[in-house]
Amino acid sequence: DIVIFYNVNQINLIHFCNYLNNLEILKLILFCHQQKFSLILTILCFNISSSIHASELLAELNIIKERAPFPGYLYRPNDEKQHPAIILLHGSEGGNGDFWYRPGQAPTRVGENATLPFIARYFATLGYVTYAFCYFDCEHHQGYEKYPPNELKEVDLLHTTYKAIEWLKSSTFVQGKKLALWGGSRGAEQAIFLASQLAEHKSKGVDLIIPDTVIALSPYQVVAPSFTLEAARAYINGTTPPMMTFSAPWIFGKAHYPGKTIEIEHYKGPLLVSYFTEDTVWGPGADIRSLFGRYLESEYRYISINNQSASESLFNSIDFKKNDRYFIEFEASGHVFPPQGMPTNYFYNQMTVNFLKYFLGGTL
Repeated sequence: DIVIFYNVNQINLIHFCNYLNNLEILKLILFCHQQKFSLILTILCFNISSSIHASELLAELNIIKERAPFPGYLYRPNDEKQHPAIILLHGSEGGNGDFWYRPGQAPTRVGENATLPFIARYFATLGYVTYAFCYFDCEHHQGYEKYPPNELKEVDLLHTTYKAIEWLKSSTFVQGKKLALWGGSRGAEQAIFLASQLAEHKSKGVDLIIPDTVIALSPYQVVAPSFTLEAARAYINGTTPPMMTFSAPWIFGKAHYPGKTIEIEHYKGPLLVSYFTEDTVWGPGADIRSLFGRYLESEYRYISINNQSASESLFNSIDFKKNDRYFIEFEASGHVFPPQGMPTNYFYNQMTVNFLKYFLGGTL
C-alpha cells in the first residue's frame, strides 16, 4: 500500500516514484484521485512513467470516453445522469502537446497522454463532463471533415470553441446543466477573451450562450501575438524565431489583433484568474493587475499568496457567497500551476474544485 501526505514535497515525490514500477505508480495515481489529492501531485506521478497509457485509467476511474463532433478528448462519468460540463483549452503547446518545446526537451506524453486530457479525466472523476478541446494543431485526431488551423493564427472562435459550447450544452449527458471554460496560458487568454466577447454581443441583443463560469490560469492581459508553425520550429531547433507578425490569433466576427484590450468587465459570471508575479512564459510584460483594474474594487476579491501566507486557513476564509470573481496572485516564479515545493498546491487545487462545485454544481 502507498501512503502520501498532503504536505509532501514534490521533489521528494519524484525521487520516491523512481523506486516504483508502473503498476505501483498506477495505484498511486488512483489513490490520489480517490483521496481528492492535489491535481499537481497526480499529474506529477502520471508523468513519471511514460509507459502508462490513458486507456489503462478509464475503467479504473469509472469514466467513459465519448466521440465528439470536433477534435479533442471528451470524458464523462460512467452513468446515465446529466452532469455539469467543463471545456478545457490548451495553450501554445497545441492540441497534441508538442507544437513547440525547448531544444532537446521533446515531451514524452502527447495526444491523449498529454497534460490537458489528464486534467480532463481528473475533473471527470469529480462528476463533470469534460472536453479537452483542440483549437489548433489537431491533425492527430482522425476522421473529421474540418479542422481548426494548424497554428495559432486566425482561429475562428465562433466556428471552433463556441460550436463546442453549443453542442456540449445540448448533449444528452449535459442538457440543462451549467458549463465552464477552463484555460491555461494561451487557453486562459482565449477563455477570458471569448467570454467577454460573447457577453458583450449578447448585451447588444445577439442570441448567444454565455459560459456559466470561467477559470483562467496565467492569461495575458491583452490579445497576444499569433504563434506560427515557423516560430515553433525555430524554438525547437534552438534558432532565432522570426519577428512576431501582426496577424490576428483570434477571429470573432472580425480579426482581433495583438494588443487589443480584453474587456473582461463585460463578462458578469463567476470568474477565477490566477497569475504569477514573475511569469516564466509571458515575461516582464505580463500585467494582469490591469485586468482586474477594469472592475470596481467591490466587484472582485484579490488574494496574494507567497510561501509564508499560503495556508489552509487562508483558503478556508474564502466565502463564495460574498464574491464570485477572484484574482489570485502568486508571489513566485511560475506559469499556470504553482511551482514545485510551494506549500499551496493542495489548498489551491481544493479551492479550484470548490469554486467549480459551488458555481457549476456537482453530482457525485
